[in-house]
Amino acid sequence: MSIDRFMVFHSLNHFYIYDLQDDSVKVIESETTLPKVFNFNKNLYFQTLHEGLYRIENDSKSLRYNSELFLENEVINIFQYQDGLLVLTRDKGFFKVEKGITKPWEIAADTLLSKVSVYSALKLKNGTYALGTIAHGVLHLDSDGKLLNQIDQLKGLRNNTVLSLFEDVDGNLWLGLDNGISFINLTSPINVYHDSRGVVGSVYVSVLHRGNLYLGTNQGLFYKKIDGTTDFERIPGTQGQVWSLNVIDNELFCGHHMGTFLIKNDRASSIANVQGTWNIKPMEGRPGVLLQGNYDGLYLLEKANGSWQLKNKISGFEHSSRYFEFFDKKIFVNHEYKGLFTMYIDADLYRAFNVDIDTMIKGANSGIKKYRNDLLYCYEEGILKYDKD
Repeated sequence: MSIDRFMVFHSLNHFYIYDLQDDSVKVIESETTLPKVFNFNKNLYFQTLHEGLYRIENDSKSLRYNSELFLENEVINIFQYQDGLLVLTRDKGFFKVEKGITKPWEIAADTLLSKVSVYSALKLKNGTYALGTIAHGVLHLDSDGKLLNQIDQLKGLRNNTVLSLFEDVDGNLWLGLDNGISFINLTSPINVYHDSRGVVGSVYVSVLHRGNLYLGTNQGLFYKKIDGTTDFERIPGTQGQVWSLNVIDNELFCGHHMGTFLIKNDRASSIANVQGTWNIKPMEGRPGVLLQGNYDGLYLLEKANGSWQLKNKISGFEHSSRYFEFFDKKIFVNHEYKGLFTMYIDADLYRAFNVDIDTMIKGANSGIKKYRNDLLYCYEEGILKYDKD
């Protein structure tokens, strides 16, 4: 480590202080093993278990702290904390030392810290803390001790044992591991979720709702707190393909292979037991009524007595309705292999009439989308815009 004009090296029981100006080297011997050496306010500190915390002064060591904390607990690092010290131990978490009084720093991450063994630690330039552990990767805490993230091998590290930490001039964090080096871009606006265990599967759709991030996949509906560190959990009863997630009037609807579900936090309630719900949209001009496209056509949902329920199927149209839009007072339904359907629905919302089909444009992976005041048809050859004339 570098301190002003000196470069300091340490072995298991010696300090070597190299003067960068005159090339001289001073050697200070320790009678005990030196597991950690701390650069605190440009002073060198080291701990001797059962004796306390020493500071190097004038080529010799001086005992500075000998409270029970420093006698019985292995110290990982020391940080400035207000007018005192913040001491991180290997197995007991953080302690505050103020005016000769030592007490635990009670933080949200205490439960986690009691279950891990910390080997290295660094206070970052933004005031947060990075803690390297023996078998649990790196923990990132905010300035108040709340866990921001835990990054381990499942999330991209080469190894779960973090022996050293370094922050570069750009605020990136480098980890010296038991096997190799890993790099973390802490300032990136993007977080990558690695589904290393294959629990989540292929993601078809996602949505943020009431503080939760929901993922609809080929294996069900998963969720996690957007600001939490827990893994994604599958909502019971949603095993299978999730085709759509729609927030309508602040309620979350899930279009699923097994039908339609209403999602509240981590619970799914079936509101339409009709197989294969592709998508759900509000019915234009009809508050409290939703139109959904299914494998075998179009259905209506209705809110009655405060609860959503299946109203009826639209008769006269029996085709799969994955992509549909309300436009020009009609309903457009795109079928990838048959073409583009248009139709009207009667005032009672029971029957489709004047059903027409344009077979000139069709193809796999095609779809329609209403954008601003236009209806767009997208397929492998490009994008077409609907002309009312």
